[in-house]
Amino acid sequence: MPILAITAITSGVLVLLGWFTLPVRIVLLISIGIATVHSYIRASSSSSRGDADVSREVRRTKWEGSHTDVPRGHGVRFLTEFILSRVEGFEMTKGVGAAAALLAAIMILWSSGTTDPIRSPWSIVPAPFFFLYALMAVVAVVRSTPRTSYFLLLTSSSVAILVYPLGFGFDHFIHAAAERIIATTGALSPPPLFYSGHYGLTILLADLLPWVDVALADRLLAPILTIALLVPLAYRSLSTVLPEREALLGTSSLLIVPFLPLAVSTPQATANIFALATVLLLLSITGIVVRGTASPPVSFNGIVQRRTIPYDDTSRDAVKRMTMPDGEVGARPQLGAVPLLTALAAFLSQPMTGIIAIAVVAMTFAWQRGWRILSAAVAILGAIGIPLAFAIAGRIIPNLDLLVTFNPLPAMQRLGTALADVVRITAVDFSTADALTIARIILPLLWFGLAVGGARALAHQSTPKNQVAIRKPRPLGKYGNSFLLIAPPLIALVAAALVAATVMVPTQLGEEQSQFPLRLVQLAVLLATPLVSIGLGTVLDRVRGRLPQLAAAVAIGAAATFTLLLAYPRDDAQARSGLWSVSADDIAAVHAIAEDAGDARYVVLANQMLGAAAIREFGFRPAHTVANSSLITRNSSLEILAFPLPAGGPIARKYWEYVTSETPTRAPIDAAMDLVNADRAYVVLHSYWRNYERLAAATATLADTEIGSFTHLRVFRLTHQR
Repeated sequence: MPILAITAITSGVLVLLGWFTLPVRIVLLISIGIATVHSYIRASSSSSRGDADVSREVRRTKWEGSHTDVPRGHGVRFLTEFILSRVEGFEMTKGVGAAAALLAAIMILWSSGTTDPIRSPWSIVPAPFFFLYALMAVVAVVRSTPRTSYFLLLTSSSVAILVYPLGFGFDHFIHAAAERIIATTGALSPPPLFYSGHYGLTILLADLLPWVDVALADRLLAPILTIALLVPLAYRSLSTVLPEREALLGTSSLLIVPFLPLAVSTPQATANIFALATVLLLLSITGIVVRGTASPPVSFNGIVQRRTIPYDDTSRDAVKRMTMPDGEVGARPQLGAVPLLTALAAFLSQPMTGIIAIAVVAMTFAWQRGWRILSAAVAILGAIGIPLAFAIAGRIIPNLDLLVTFNPLPAMQRLGTALADVVRITAVDFSTADALTIARIILPLLWFGLAVGGARALAHQSTPKNQVAIRKPRPLGKYGNSFLLIAPPLIALVAAALVAATVMVPTQLGEEQSQFPLRLVQLAVLLATPLVSIGLGTVLDRVRGRLPQLAAAVAIGAAATFTLLLAYPRDDAQARSGLWSVSADDIAAVHAIAEDAGDARYVVLANQMLGAAAIREFGFRPAHTVANSSLITRNSSLEILAFPLPAGGPIARKYWEYVTSETPTRAPIDAAMDLVNADRAYVVLHSYWRNYERLAAATATLADTEIGSFTHLRVFRLTHQR
C-alpha cells in the first residue's frame, strides 16, 4: 500500500512538472521493483521470527453455526457434509470451479463485443451471463472466500472492456489522448492539474506491460487496483473489528455498492479507490481485537493461515506477543503516514475526492488525540473546501469555464427531478425493466439500512468474555466508536449539496449540471462501505440453518446482479440512456472528413461521440486559434477543436441549435464557420438521432455534397457562403 501510494504521488508530481519522460519512468519502475522486493523480504523475515513466539493454526472459514461450536482446525462448510481437508491441493481444485465460471463469463462478454453504436450493453449480452454472474455471487457468500469476489469484480469491469472494444463512455477517450501525449513527450501543455496521479499510474502500467497500449492500460487501471488493493485491504481492516467469518462475509458488500463506482476506469474511479483505502486504513483505529480470530490472514489461498490468541488467554501480554503478517508486533498494524499518502494519491488523481480524503485523515488525527471540537471543525471545512476549491480554480486557471455563485433553487429543482425519475414507474407488467426500476429504489435503501446497522453494531461493541479490547479510543458519546466511519460519507454528502447550490459549468447542458454533485454522492455511498460491511457481516453471521442461509445468499446474489445491471446504461421500457457508444462508422467518418478536407480549415457539427472518435484517432487536433471572441475571458486567444468538444462548447451548441430547429437552416452552420474562420463545415447525422430522416433530407438540400457511405450515419459537406 505505501509503495503504491508513493508511486501515484511521485508519478503525479512528475507529470505536473513535465518530467515524465521514458528514462525517468524506467528509473521509477526499477526503484519500485527494488522497494517491493525489500518490503517482501523484510515482511517474510519478520514473520519467520514471530513463528517462534506464536502458535499457528490452519483453519477453514465456514458459515454454518457459530465460531465456538466447531472443534479448532475444523469447519462445516455450507451445504457440505464432509470434514474439510487441510491439503492445499484440495483448495486449489475448489478454485477451479470459480475460475471456470470466470472464464465462461469472460467468453460470453467477449463474444458479445460490438463496434456498432449501442445504448446499453444489456441489449446484446445474452441471459446466460446474468445467471452465471448471480451464481458466482451466491457462491461468494456461501463459501465466504475473497477469491470469488475477485472474479466478480473483474467480471463487472470486463463489461466496459469487452463489450465496448473501441472504448466505453466519453471521458475515457479524452484521458487516453492526454496519456498518449505524456507517454510520448513526457509532458502535457497545459499541465493536467486535476488528473496527474491517474495519468502517471496508467502510463507506468503501460510501460510495465509492453503488449498493452496506453488506452487499454487506462481501462485496466481501476479494475487492477480494486482487485489487488481493496479486497484484501477490506478484509484486513474488517478483521480489526469483526471475527474472521463476519469479516469475510462483510467483504461481499463490495459487490453491491450502488452505481459500482469502481467498475469503469476513470480518474474519478482511481481517486475513489484511494479514498476508500484511506477510510479502510483508518478503520483499525476503532478496532477491537477478537480473541482467537484477531489477526489478518497470511494468505488468501483457500486455507487461511492465522496467528491466533488462545481462547484461554485473555491477557494483554498474549496480544502483544502476536506478530502480524507485516512484521509489526501488536494487535493492529502501525499505520503511520500511510492514510495520508493514500489521501494525497486521491488528491492528485481527482482533487475533489482528495480534499475529502485529506479532511478525513486530519479529522481522524484530531479525534484520536481527543480534540473533538477541532475534529468536527475539520469535517466541516472538508465539505466547504470543495466549492471553495472550485472558486479558487476558476480564478487562477485561465479559461476554466466555472461559475461559483450561491443559487440553490436550480439545484433543488434538479434534485426534485432526479428523485422523481428514480421513483417513477410506468405501466408495470413484471418485466425485467420493471424489476430493475424497483431494484433501483430498493438497493440504495438496503445500502443505507446496512450502514445504519453497521454504525449501531460498532457503537455497541463491548468487551465480553470472548474479546480483548486493545487501545480502544476514548468514546465520543453513544456512537463514538462509529464516528470516524459516519463522518466521511456525511462530509461528501454535505459537499455535494454545497456544490449543487454554488457551482455551475456554462459549457455543460442543463441535464449535465449535476455531474459534480452526483460524483460526490457516489463517493459518499462508497465511503459508507466499511459501515455496510460491518452491518452485512453482522447480519449474515446471525443467520442460522441451511435454508435461511441459502435464502440470504440468494438475496445477496440477486442484489449483486441487479447492482451490475444498474451500473451500466439501460435501454428498456422504464429507462433509456441518451449516451450511445463510439462505433466503427464514427472512426471511419472522422478519417473520411480529414481526407476530404485536406489542408482546408474546417469545422464539424455532430454528436459528441463523433468528437470522441476524433480524439481517439487524432488527439486534440485539429484545433483553431480564436481571437477577439466573447468566449475568451483572460487570455488574448483561445483554441477551439474542429470537432464538437466539449459537449456544451460553442461548436456543439451550434449543432444542437441546428438539429432542434423545426426548419433547419444554414445560419447555425455559417455561425460555426465564422467562429473559427473556417472555409467549410461538415454536418454528421447519426441514424439513432431523433428526427433523423427529416434532418437528413433537409441537410441534403443545404449541403454541397455528401461524402462517404456509412451504415449508421451520413456526412454532408457545406462550403462557406461569404
